[in-house]
Amino acid sequence: MNLITRVSLLCLLPLYTYANPAWDGAAWSTASPGEAQVPELEAATAAARASSDGQLYEQAASSAEFVSYGRPPIEWTAWRMAHLYRLSGEVADAEKAAAILGGLASRQTPVPPAPIHTEGQWIPYPAVIAYALVKDAPVWPVKNADGEILAIRDDVEDWLWDYADSFAEILQRPGQVTNYTPYGLRHAASLALVLNDASLMQLCLEVADRLAYSPEFWHADLMWQEGSVSYGTQVTGNLKALLPMLRAGGDAGLIEDPDNELDRLSERLQRINEVLADFSMPSGHPITVNDTHWTVPVDAYPRAPKVIVFPDFGHFAVPGPDMETHLSVPTLTGGGRYGGGHYHDSRLSLQLWAHGEELLPDAGYPFRPANNRYFHMSPYAHNTSIVVADNASYGKGPHGVWGGQWARSAILGFDDGTSSSGLITYVAAASPGPEAEQATLCERALIQVATGQWTGYVVDAFWLQGGTLHRSFLRQSEDEPVDQEVSVPLTPSGKDNLAEVLKDQGKGSSWTEMLGNPKRVQSDKSFNITWTGEDSQVALDLYLAPQPGSTSWLSQMPRLRPTNQDASKKNDFPGWHLMRQRAVSPEQVTLWGALYEPVDAGQSSLIQHVEWKRTDDGAGILVRVTLPNRIDTWILGLPGADVTIDGYHLSGRAAGVSQSGGSILWTWAAAGSQLTKGGVLLAGGESASAFGVQSLTAGAEGQWLLTVDGKMPQPPEGWAALRFSDGSAHAVRLTGTEPPEAQTTTFVLTADPGMAIDAQGMQRTAFPLLSIPGETTLVPLGGTFTANPH
Repeated sequence: MNLITRVSLLCLLPLYTYANPAWDGAAWSTASPGEAQVPELEAATAAARASSDGQLYEQAASSAEFVSYGRPPIEWTAWRMAHLYRLSGEVADAEKAAAILGGLASRQTPVPPAPIHTEGQWIPYPAVIAYALVKDAPVWPVKNADGEILAIRDDVEDWLWDYADSFAEILQRPGQVTNYTPYGLRHAASLALVLNDASLMQLCLEVADRLAYSPEFWHADLMWQEGSVSYGTQVTGNLKALLPMLRAGGDAGLIEDPDNELDRLSERLQRINEVLADFSMPSGHPITVNDTHWTVPVDAYPRAPKVIVFPDFGHFAVPGPDMETHLSVPTLTGGGRYGGGHYHDSRLSLQLWAHGEELLPDAGYPFRPANNRYFHMSPYAHNTSIVVADNASYGKGPHGVWGGQWARSAILGFDDGTSSSGLITYVAAASPGPEAEQATLCERALIQVATGQWTGYVVDAFWLQGGTLHRSFLRQSEDEPVDQEVSVPLTPSGKDNLAEVLKDQGKGSSWTEMLGNPKRVQSDKSFNITWTGEDSQVALDLYLAPQPGSTSWLSQMPRLRPTNQDASKKNDFPGWHLMRQRAVSPEQVTLWGALYEPVDAGQSSLIQHVEWKRTDDGAGILVRVTLPNRIDTWILGLPGADVTIDGYHLSGRAAGVSQSGGSILWTWAAAGSQLTKGGVLLAGGESASAFGVQSLTAGAEGQWLLTVDGKMPQPPEGWAALRFSDGSAHAVRLTGTEPPEAQTTTFVLTADPGMAIDAQGMQRTAFPLLSIPGETTLVPLGGTFTANPH
């Protein structure tokens, strides 16, 4: 077998068929050589063969003891030479591997560094595999050219035992068990099998079980603590790859009675993967909130729009006619203004999918800092709005490995379309963040309305209060360039970027620098924008409501996905970005209103006219939508406000009426809302009265029992919100009731709510683990639809 043949086989080792021992499962854990590295393999092999055993020993002895996020190249050389010995049986190759291993073992085992993720690369797994392949070869002891003994086999084995002990010590550190730990467990299990180390193998099982089950890592709806499908499946994928090594440990007697535990662990991992696979867009790729890769998994397939609710993590999607509208309501802060980690600073961010395209997207995972990572993690790169305050602070919190703070997020309204047979869906939420953000109001309401079998629109109202500036962001598709049309003149700023225009300093200045060639729009009057995909020809018509005292800018932002994570292309794919801004005093309320109509390729817009009216104080807004065969009128407002516009009076959050030729076709109202005109009730939602919660406890397997004071009717769609004393609120689905009691009502939940409640308050039983003292109430959600009411 010639050198090229051997190297080519070595390069394709993952595909090469032989009876893999279980310990070989660590070799492909992170960075096994691939076919593109044939020249490198040739050079490394040739260099090793041209060197004496003594030279290789000295080279290894002087190599770095630990390289973060990768093993030293000399370890991979040992791995390569040992595999060549396996393939060819040539003892000379084994001698080279043994010489390198002896040199590695001559070094003092280093003290593990402090940063997280050390555990993932700590064990020298290429050397572990190399040792397993040559430990019984006739190459020991290792000698130099003069016949002097450089190393014996026990030296290498003692060195590996030191790593087994230090790995166990690393995992005892607070915060050291992370998404990267399963890589380390695979390396450790491989080492345990090679050394026949029962304590290390048992540790691997215990930590794997902790990673799969512990509430310190998983939301109740099985989203990983970093809010990312990519990182959740990274954990489960590596734990699944660990299972064969754990089973081999059981066969070797290193784990006591492992079968039931491993079967249970396997079932748990499969369940998590099924749930995370459901967290996807109709196109098949994962919902790209936070650091989630946008690539479509090989086993994914397109689907019809549907309801998606992850109430504990905080994500809601409602279906429409060839549309799907998403609202992100995460429980924690992170990313952007809050620094690094894998969360993005995207609370209350909107994603709109229609006609096969993500028209208002969340870009997904910016893998490298050089690829504008921190801009893409910021609110400026998401479809959301923020309060800017001079003295706001954005410190780390106690939750998760990256330190998230409790965001005080709350579900305020939800109608999954059941009441209207899918004609109308609705989701409303708040997320003011920690008090240090100085946002006293941060609420968003989205109403999605069908206008035909394949057509519809979305009404968007976003309220802000607090701070000195209110900013709102909308951005075009990530997946293709778009042509832009604007209904009003644009005034060039004469500046290279928006930071120069705004004279931004401090938080946000580096992000407005990314918004190039800004053009000004005076947005105290309404205006319209159309973004049409150059490839798909799918268009999005944006109707922007007036906000007195505000100014808007259309700029060019860098798109992420077309770079394919190549930082050298980070600014090669500009896309349109709209930022609206209003300077305020802390007590003023800003209401950013918009309406979005997706238009499929080859089709025309159905909306003929959009009219906006609003209250002077920003508490409420009316939007009248003229269609070919009807006129829809929607009023949205803040609860407790006196919202009277154009003769309509709204109490509650949202209601609407559709008319044709003077006749009412249908009405809709959110729970707790009523719409009147001239003293006549047009639309009324079910009661949204709050009921005090006595307890929420686990009942029979797969059930939880929620008991409230008084006689509370079952909400028609089953949805309700648990509201806590800090203003946050959590959605729950009430699937039934227990037999009635005289003074209480007990509902049955079949989805884990992630908490327990008693008279003292709420205690979370899933990530993030915290307690909120004080009274908890239960408030019905939903909507009431009435066709031809008169």
